[in-house]
Amino acid sequence: MQYDFYAFGVILFEMLTGQKPFNKKIDDKKLERPQDIINLPNKFDVPLMKAMGFDVPNSVENIVFRCMASKKEDRKYRYHSCEEILADLDKVDKDQPLLKPLEKRVLQKDRQFMPTEIAVDKEPIIFKYW
Repeated sequence: MQYDFYAFGVILFEMLTGQKPFNKKIDDKKLERPQDIINLPNKFDVPLMKAMGFDVPNSVENIVFRCMASKKEDRKYRYHSCEEILADLDKVDKDQPLLKPLEKRVLQKDRQFMPTEIAVDKEPIIFKYW
C-alpha cells in the first residue's frame, strides 16, 4: 500500500508555520509553468522551520524533513510506513509546546474591506424574465 508521506509533511509544515514550504518565486523570478513548481522539492532542500524563525522541537522538524525528503540524496531518510511516523510522533516531548504562543496582534481596519452599500433589485432575476 502506498501512502503520501510528502503531503503529510507539507500539511505539518503549513500547520506549524502558516506558510507553504516552497514559494512560486525563486531568485525574484516567478515560476509560471506547473512542471517548474512541481519540481521545486526535487531541486531545493526542505526549508528549515528554525531557520525561518519558528521555534519548533528538533524531533518535529526531523519528522517534517523525513516526510518531505524528495531530493535524490535525501530519499534514504524517507519514512517507509505509517508505523515509523507514529513511533517518531510518540517520541515528541508532550510537555514542550510545538510553537511559542503568538503575541496578540491588533488588526487595523483596512479601508479596502470596509462595509459598502450595494443596490439590489427587489424582485429576483428569475421571475423578472419569466
